[in-house]
Amino acid sequence: MTARSVPRWLMAALLLCVATSATAVPLVSMPEPSSGDLRFGADAIPNEIRDSIAQDKVATLSERILLGQSERLRAEVTKHPEDPYPLHALGTVTFHLGGDKEAEALWRAAAKREPNLAPADLMRDQTVFRLLAKGENNAAQVQLQRLDTRHAAQPHFHLIRAEQAMRGRNFDEAERAFRKAYELAPQLYVSSLNLARFLDFSARDRAGALRLYEESARNAPARVEVWHYLGRAQLRNGDERAALSSFRRLASLAPQEALAERRIATLKLEAGDLPGAERWYRRALQARPSAAESAEINAALGDVLLRQGNTVAARAAIEAALKHAESLPLVFALATLDEADGRNAAAERGYRRVLEASPGNPLAANNLAMLLIRNRRAGDEALRLAEGARAAVPGNAIIESTYGCALSDAGRNQEAIAVLDAVIKARPTDSWAEYCLGRSQIENGLKAEASVHLGRALELDAHFPRRDEVRKMLDSAH
Repeated sequence: MTARSVPRWLMAALLLCVATSATAVPLVSMPEPSSGDLRFGADAIPNEIRDSIAQDKVATLSERILLGQSERLRAEVTKHPEDPYPLHALGTVTFHLGGDKEAEALWRAAAKREPNLAPADLMRDQTVFRLLAKGENNAAQVQLQRLDTRHAAQPHFHLIRAEQAMRGRNFDEAERAFRKAYELAPQLYVSSLNLARFLDFSARDRAGALRLYEESARNAPARVEVWHYLGRAQLRNGDERAALSSFRRLASLAPQEALAERRIATLKLEAGDLPGAERWYRRALQARPSAAESAEINAALGDVLLRQGNTVAARAAIEAALKHAESLPLVFALATLDEADGRNAAAERGYRRVLEASPGNPLAANNLAMLLIRNRRAGDEALRLAEGARAAVPGNAIIESTYGCALSDAGRNQEAIAVLDAVIKARPTDSWAEYCLGRSQIENGLKAEASVHLGRALELDAHFPRRDEVRKMLDSAH
């Protein structure tokens, strides 16, 4: 079976079930090349705080949100009193709730234990962000000029300036600030890691970035993120063995993380290396993952196999994933494979199961409608399903094709002609659209036009299911 025999929408649906989780961002935020496959343990630290030492993001949050985050962070500090990172983040939240003295004490305690965290005096001086949040730009500018002098020798200050430059897309200024921070404190992993990330992101010096990633891993071997970025750089450099070692180190620090083999497979997939992704997903399955992670890996493997046209192996992977727990995207994917294999009853059950659990699902509605049309069971149901899919996803040529064929089956030929004529212009390889259009044109007496489209249906698919009917209509048209 070829990939072309798989019904429409399969790939879009299956991708929903293998989407990766968010990557935790280290000290300075900047665009990521891809999502990766990370689930960092510091989830209790809100994104607005975890990804930055600059406080401009936090300053714009509402009091209600800040209070909720304060509660979460206090629970995290109680649970992990030895970890200075949530303590520092709690100081930032507390500061913006008006607790200046408590915030300063929290920052001081955290920075005393971890020099990679910004010191209290620098954090306190960022009252400039309060001014910006209030729209007092002139006063904020004056304070920024004072900070330039006061903290010129402070590496964290230059990391803040680098982050602000990144947000303004001023990459030359960002590089100067990143390099200054590294020059002032090369022993801090945040300095080497963030300079490496900038050089990597900007593609200005990938080899230099790799050396700096290695340096940050030496400086902070207990930090999860250093192994994440080092492993990615090693893999991009073609060193799979080194990347596997780095990702295994990461997993040893954070057991809740994805398997190292799975992480490499995901990165291979993101790079478009489907055979490489398949190979590493299979290695991940051999690494004895938990039942839940095994199901996720099989789902991802099924996606990769489908992209390569290997529907037989894809079915096996999807069925293995479904043994763990029902997943609607996988139920849908299996239904499309059943339809491709001619198992129409099983395909119909799958589509109906998706619609039962997710009423109005446009993918299942579209495919079920077309399945009914192909099996001459259209009636009112197919048109109703097609109308629902069209309302949910307007302007899509595949869904428009199904809708046009449903109109044709319902005898609404003038409407069908208008819809399908537009479909064929947008999607000239749709044999069913050509057939349904030609049939409606025959019914409306447009025999010459119908002959063109009916002939085209047979040209596009020599094994078109209704070829005998098409030939009869062509004979009558002549």
